Amino acid sequence: MKGKEPDSAEQFNSRFNEEDMAFSFVVPNFYGENAEGGVRMRVSRLVPKDIGIQESMDLAVKACRLACLGADVIRGRLPGRMLERFVTNDSLDRILYFSQLVQGDANEGPLHRHMPSVPTYLFGTVVNRDCFDACVGLSVGYDDYRVSLVLRRRGGRWLCTVLDFG
Repeated sequence: MKGKEPDSAEQFNSRFNEEDMAFSFVVPNFYGENAEGGVRMRVSRLVPKDIGIQESMDLAVKACRLACLGADVIRGRLPGRMLERFVTNDSLDRILYFSQLVQGDANEGPLHRHMPSVPTYLFGTVVNRDCFDACVGLSVGYDDYRVSLVLRRRGGRWLCTVLDFG
């Protein structure tokens, strides 16, 4: 989700009811085979009154961006400091360690490093008013990856406390 990405999902909000337990929407994508169809996102809310539709959609877009940023840090395309403001120190340490392992792998060619991270889908759950859990599908070249992440409200902002790749 690079280029002219929406900062929020506000433009998609008009057709949803605040009482909906789950809703789906599509965010434009500018890369890969899903460029025309966009990134499909499905968000479930265990208690609809915990977080509104708009904030749920914004969290889904943020989670998708964090997954792409994390993939780029792991592959050495971006420095780890790009994630410092968005993830906890424990998560950042795990990402940087994984990055060292991946970059030290002799089987990973330079082509894999330079391909963009292309999000394909997101399934998210608003667990409670302070926790959003998501699974993001990413394509990098011909390889598909799954990213699990958890966003938690800390103070007045959302921080990623778990960012795992598989």
